[in-house]
Amino acid sequence: MSKLWHEVKKGTSIATQYVKEKTGVSKSEVNPLFESACEKYQVLNEQFTTFKSDLDVILDSAQKASKSGAEMTKYLQQADKANGSSSQSVVVPVCNFFENNEKVIKEQFNDTVEKDVMANFKEVLKTMDHLGELKSKRNKTALYVGSLKNDTEKYAKNGDSEKLTKAKIEYEQQLDTLNHQTEEFINTVGQLWQTKASILETAIQEFFSITYGLSRQLYGNVQTMEANINSSYASNTAENPYAAVGYSVPPYAPPQ
Repeated sequence: MSKLWHEVKKGTSIATQYVKEKTGVSKSEVNPLFESACEKYQVLNEQFTTFKSDLDVILDSAQKASKSGAEMTKYLQQADKANGSSSQSVVVPVCNFFENNEKVIKEQFNDTVEKDVMANFKEVLKTMDHLGELKSKRNKTALYVGSLKNDTEKYAKNGDSEKLTKAKIEYEQQLDTLNHQTEEFINTVGQLWQTKASILETAIQEFFSITYGLSRQLYGNVQTMEANINSSYASNTAENPYAAVGYSVPPYAPPQ
């Protein structure tokens, strides 16, 4: 039998066995340890996927904020130019503020999160992907083993010794593969299950540490902008034609 024909026949046997088990005509053996590992896998997959999804939303929001700042800078510069550059004392510090924020968000937040948080977490996600593939392969192997077992019983009943011998050899080989796949799945899930709290806790701590550093840097940028605006105001007060009659623009102060 050619390899291609063997794979076609194997696929047909798996599909047939699947239908038999779904309709109750045949029933495969249940492995309690594997079933328990499958339940844990579902929990792990949901928790890790949710964490990754939440991080993606936060990173996307940071990128949008950075983009909005860049657009605001461009608008302010165009507006100031249209007004004869009469608002430089405010426009320049504000534009610098947005430009600094854009740099901080990219280099000290997005890039750092990708490098320090996501890089390690992606390895966990790769393991989860591998487990998903392994689970699928194992289920197909289990169906094939069930089909081969039915074949051996049929051939034994019919007294077809030649087909029975071939079926037994294939059955033993596939059963060995099934046992290895089952063991690998159970052990890998067990290891992740024992360390899941540590994995998530470490990732969350790293993320909040980076976020705290970002907030301090952004606040520092606000203080720098405030100081620059007030400095520009002070240097321009003597040139303000309204100052002599008591009119002046008060120094910028951020809302409390």
